[in-house]
Amino acid sequence: METSKQFALNLIDWGKGVVVAAGAAVVPIIYSAAVAAGTSGHFSVNWNMVGMAALAAGLSYLNKNFFTKGAIVTPNE
Repeated sequence: METSKQFALNLIDWGKGVVVAAGAAVVPIIYSAAVAAGTSGHFSVNWNMVGMAALAAGLSYLNKNFFTKGAIVTPNE
């Protein structure tokens, strides 16, 4: 399978970027829960922080794929 060419993104890149963004959004939620457990016990999520973490992770992944040269990937048999 060939990856996307340099300075181009394909549909798989966009899909993986969404997955990375969703995964990164979990980290601030877990952090908020850990802080709440150690202090007041009142759990609240800072959705602005969650959104910014997801946006930063997704854009970073897409940026990396945009500037990386294409390659041919063969699955291990």
